[in-house]
Parts: sequence; C-alpha cells; structure tokens
Amino acid sequence: MVAGLLNSQASVVTLEDLDALGLEGWSASRTAQALRRAGWLFPLRCRGAWQVVGGASSDRRTSGFLELRARLRVRSDTPACVGGRSVAQVHGWLSGSTDATIGLPPRVKVPRCLEDYQLCRWVPQIPLDDVEGLPVWKPETLLVFMGARPTSFEWSGISEWLQDACRLLDEGLLLAELEDRPRAVWMKTAYITEVGERPDLSDVLAEGAPTNTQGPYLFGERNRHHGTHKREPAWSPKHEVVDYVFPRWGNDKQQ
Repeated sequence: MVAGLLNSQASVVTLEDLDALGLEGWSASRTAQALRRAGWLFPLRCRGAWQVVGGASSDRRTSGFLELRARLRVRSDTPACVGGRSVAQVHGWLSGSTDATIGLPPRVKVPRCLEDYQLCRWVPQIPLDDVEGLPVWKPETLLVFMGARPTSFEWSGISEWLQDACRLLDEGLLLAELEDRPRAVWMKTAYITEVGERPDLSDVLAEGAPTNTQGPYLFGERNRHHGTHKREPAWSPKHEVVDYVFPRWGNDKQQ
C-alpha cells in the first residue's frame, strides 16, 4: 500500500487516487485512515484530499499551492489559478518568496480551503500556462492586471524581474488580453512594457488603444512616501501616465 502510494510520485492524493491502489476489500476511506494513522498522509483543508508525506516534493516555487492543487484535483471546475505576484515566483523570475496569491473571477465565492491565499479578482481573456500541473496566469495576463490594478499589486523588487517577464510577451496574446478593456488600461500596460524594455510592444499598444477617453492616467497612489523621502511622480506624455510606482520601486533592488 505504502509502496504504491510513493510510486505514484504525487504530492497530493484524493479518495479516487486511493481507490485506484486497488487493495482488495478496502474502501478508499479505510485506506486513507490507515495511511493517516501510519503517518503517510497529512490532512489538508480541502476535503477528500491529503498531502503525501515522503512523496514527490514540489518545486520550491509551487510548494505553497498544495491546497490549490488539492482543490483542483477534487473539483476540477474551480476557476482558481496562480495569480498576482506569485506568477513571477512560479515562473522563476522572482528569486525571493512572496505571499501565495490566487486569481479568481469577481463574485465567485472563495472555497473555504483557499481562504488563506491572497486574492486577485480577475478574469483572463487568454489561456493559462501550466507549471507543474498548476494553472498559472501567462505573463501577458499579469502585465495587464498590473496596468489595470496597480494599487492592488505588490511592486517591491519589480526591477529584479520585470524585464524577464516582458522579454516573454507575445504581441498577439497581449492584444487579446487587452481586448475590450478601457484605454487607461492599454496606456498603463504600454507604459509598463516601455519600462520593461519592450518599446516595440509599447508603441503597438499606445497606437492601438481605444480613443474614447483622454489622460492623464494615474498610475499608483498619490503622495506615497519611501522611508522619510517623498518621491515625485514621473510624467510620460507618450502614455499620458502620471507614475507614482516606478519612482518609488523601479530602481530599488533591495526591496
């Protein structure tokens, strides 16, 4: 029984997995109880799923998402994925750790087992990436979210990984993610790609943005302080953006 469990190379197992072990006369629930008593299974908040002790260890980048992995194994229709700043960590752009964050559409109730995660309310318009079996925002979705919700994003350490993320951007996917979004989101996303050293994409977005509104567009929060020193905003006439984000974080690699 234990050998079959470990040979599965799973970090999370469900009742269906345990039933597939095929122990004659044993139900999946009985198998789970026996393995728990023997110390091979560790309970998770997600009902019907357990962490395998001594099983295949997840990569450090995804180890904080066991509950999400379990929920998706038990309820594959759950519209949750790795989102927010965790995308940078899971994709390997961010060297340090960050609070585990998931993306979930607005008005979708957060499952109880996922309540400990940080939450980004967002609906991607392009397919998700797959990293070690977990659904993860593509870099295009992340950049558009950053442009749309700059005050809901943790910008510390942005200079460490923004160029890596922008280097991977695909023009078609970025345009698809921006489709039907307001001009302000287009222009702020264009501004981010400019800072991320993708002026080619920045030009495409700035020229293709809807023309139904005019800037200036506020990027970040006014009058934020860094330590005891006030940082004045930057003005980008090309993007019609008043930037309070990058003057604070853009060159601060120690944050």
